[in-house]
Amino acid sequence: MSAFRLLCLMALLGSAVPAALAAAENYRYSGPYTHGSLSIFLVHGNPSTNDKNYQTLSQAMKKNRVKVYETGSVGQLAIENVSDHPVYIQAGDIVKGGRQDRVLSTDMILPAKSGRIPIESFCVESSRWSKRGAEDDRHFSASTKRLVSKKQRLAAKLYKNQSSVWEHVAKLQQDIGSRINTEVKDKRSASSLQLTLENKNLLESVQSFTKAFSDLPNKHADAIGFAYAINGELNSADIYGSNRLFRKQWPRLLEAAATETIASKTQPAAKPPAIPQVQQWLADADRAQAKSRVIEKTTAIETREATDNVRFDTIDAHSRQLIHKNYISKK
Repeated sequence: MSAFRLLCLMALLGSAVPAALAAAENYRYSGPYTHGSLSIFLVHGNPSTNDKNYQTLSQAMKKNRVKVYETGSVGQLAIENVSDHPVYIQAGDIVKGGRQDRVLSTDMILPAKSGRIPIESFCVESSRWSKRGAEDDRHFSASTKRLVSKKQRLAAKLYKNQSSVWEHVAKLQQDIGSRINTEVKDKRSASSLQLTLENKNLLESVQSFTKAFSDLPNKHADAIGFAYAINGELNSADIYGSNRLFRKQWPRLLEAAATETIASKTQPAAKPPAIPQVQQWLADADRAQAKSRVIEKTTAIETREATDNVRFDTIDAHSRQLIHKNYISKK
């Protein structure tokens, strides 16, 4: 990181650069761990010295500690933490219900007793703008799924393009249906990504990946993230400030990676990349120019866009700790 960028980040956060951010070169890697055409590489690092034990959005909504409100605007919802503990929201989290299922398009640290706060969103259900069944269209009931494909994540996180989100939701539904030879568009709302990801036949296909990989973070106390490749091509990586937060996020991250693998074209499994290739892929985005912004005074987001991939950093603006890094391939 250049001296200029260090100064900019210091000004943004009001103090020194997070230690976890500066120590990125100290990461270690293991793998590949391969099942079918999905290859996973674990990222190992030193545990955070300031692990706040964030609740995830899924955990918090399940326990009614976080409420997500419909606003009548596709691009913005309202969210409230009614608990005494901070909640970590990760871009790509889908909330179910309201007038349309939405995906939250930015990472955010939601403080305890936050009051209602606006949060960016995109629609992942294009054909509904009304109550669905017995659901409450004023609120969202749960967050159990995530965006699946890298193209969906790029459309929501980087390009901020609603039409592109819809396009890649429809493409994923088509690809999954073709690969597992099952109609995965739900009759209750054919355009809903959430309902597609709840499809019983799809979940049965995902199970083989879950059995192969579900215990990986538990077997490595210093594992703080992972990168993965599908059919030999590097796809995405998620790295956290602690093993605990990584373990909390892992089931949904794994399900999303498995689902994208299932949706991919059938072909003989390509040889997975070697660890030096993974390191080089991550380094390409690390060298890109950084752009920073602050969300609700709690969260600093830094984006580095390279030619072939992009990196997003999420930093706690108060503790100055790195919470999450996300890399996505643009190819």
